[in-house]
Amino acid sequence: MEMSSAPPLVGLTCYYQPAQWGSWDRLAALIPDSYLNCVVDAGGVPIVITPTSHHNAQRGLADSAIGGLHTPSTRSNLVGLVDQLDLVVLIGGDDYGTNSARDGFELDLARVAIEAGKHVLGICRGHQLLNVLFGGTLVAHLPDKLGASTHQRAPGEFCLNDVEIDPESYLGKALGTKTTVMCSHHQAIDTLAGDLRAVAHHRDGTIEGIEMIGSPHVIGVQWHPEEGQDNTLFKSVIQRVANPIVHTP
Repeated sequence: MEMSSAPPLVGLTCYYQPAQWGSWDRLAALIPDSYLNCVVDAGGVPIVITPTSHHNAQRGLADSAIGGLHTPSTRSNLVGLVDQLDLVVLIGGDDYGTNSARDGFELDLARVAIEAGKHVLGICRGHQLLNVLFGGTLVAHLPDKLGASTHQRAPGEFCLNDVEIDPESYLGKALGTKTTVMCSHHQAIDTLAGDLRAVAHHRDGTIEGIEMIGSPHVIGVQWHPEEGQDNTLFKSVIQRVANPIVHTP
């Protein structure tokens, strides 16, 4: 299906931590290139949004490098930034609750995006963060609950898991009722927030996919759709952003 002439602008959160390259060792904004590749492959333009607040970013994206770095410093700047984006992707990362600065920033970003009626895709940590935003709770260490490390064999490794999806949900219409996904997480949703509905599950009962009740624009997946060879989810979401009438379930 053809997309509109202006490709969707996709804002992605990122890590902000010490890193090394060449002879340098300093703070850096980091994002795995798999996220960027998936967005570009799906027809979008990736915009990396940093979780920092020490730079002035009153300029709009039109004054910045498209596909570059944008750092909002206040809520008003966040509102201005989100207004220019078509989709906000909350990427995976460290456990929720271990980095208060990133947690707070991403909660604010997600809140502003949802209030503005923007499309939001939460991935792994981002999926969990959406549940927290709406008042839900998390399982701190899933193996303690399940008695097995089904969703993360070892830190830094992905594993394959099968999930079942509600056929009437957006995820079900995009991916089918059963799919195999790449996982790497030891936290998960515990109590589901009242504004969300669970639309995908692992056989052990773990919630693998969520959608906001009454708003198909806001979805979360516990797995990593940016990994592997199947880019169906990114393509579906970005095509829906570009063609909202056609792709609204």
